[in-house]
Amino acid sequence: MEGTLVIADVSGYTRYLAGVELEHSQDILADVIGLIAEQLGRSLDVEQLEGDAVFCYRADGDHFDLRATIEDCYIAFADRLRSIYRLSTCGCLACRSVPMLDLKFVAHHGTFLEQHMAGRHSLLGPDVILIHRLLKNHVSETTGVGPYAFLTDDCIAHSGIVGSEQDLIPHAEDYDVGHVTGVVIDLAQVWRERRETQRMYLGAEEALVSVEREMLTTPEDLWDHIAVSANQIGWLVGLDTVEEHHPQGIRGVGTVSHCVHGDVMLRHEVLDWQPPRYLTERIVGKWSGTWIVTVELSPVDGQRTVLAWRMRIETLPDTADEDAIAALVAPVMEQSAENLAARFDRALEISTPAG
Repeated sequence: MEGTLVIADVSGYTRYLAGVELEHSQDILADVIGLIAEQLGRSLDVEQLEGDAVFCYRADGDHFDLRATIEDCYIAFADRLRSIYRLSTCGCLACRSVPMLDLKFVAHHGTFLEQHMAGRHSLLGPDVILIHRLLKNHVSETTGVGPYAFLTDDCIAHSGIVGSEQDLIPHAEDYDVGHVTGVVIDLAQVWRERRETQRMYLGAEEALVSVEREMLTTPEDLWDHIAVSANQIGWLVGLDTVEEHHPQGIRGVGTVSHCVHGDVMLRHEVLDWQPPRYLTERIVGKWSGTWIVTVELSPVDGQRTVLAWRMRIETLPDTADEDAIAALVAPVMEQSAENLAARFDRALEISTPAG
């Protein structure tokens, strides 16, 4: 039998298990392995779960899009890890260390035999051995790519995948079974491009609470006060301290901030980032639930900006009421906008000589 062989391997698995509590780590790993199997199982036959990996195959016959299958699986995996990290209110090391996990794929096309023994199904043959050898490679060291898909030339030829050298990076490995050539797909880049095409913008008609305030400044000058969490201290009502984490090295989509308001901690995650026009965040609190918030800056005449601050509730705790939450949040938003406007009013007064 001929067909496509694919292995999805969770990288960082051993280091993660060795460094965190077992109670939550086992649940998290079972969840993500199950997700990978479910995603790949839409186009492939899941042959075996191998601890930190999922081994799949697809016999030649009906056409399927291998690249889309792999990329969609990675996007689902990355989004699931982000959800676990941002939505969990647990402070254990297992939950806080989820970002150390990642996913890589190897894919090959070849010949194999199906074996049924003692009620179990397995694949046999040299190409089955090769696909497992491919997991031990030098892709990251050679290409600098983190999460990746390494597809052999045989796989490319049978899958019809095309692309440029920037898109499909040539790569080769030497094994005891021979010299293997193929290409590498940068899945982190795929994820970034996918996020760029998925805008998250909350319009006035969708908002539960909306506040608008004219500011005596430009959107460019106002942006840093809005977009940098540390700059919100002093005008955002109740904000005491801020701690930020930037997965991409700079503030933008994916940035997570932990903001302390007295005894309350809120987790902010940037979902959309369009400076200096607008940004959208997901805000999660243990008692307040999950909100989507868009802050939009619209220029008026080159010297003034209308700040529009909109919020809707995504999920609420069982004991919370939407109207009650809105009644608490609205005056805080209004007072914060007033505080920020006053900051620019004072700056204008200082810069304007007395007549």
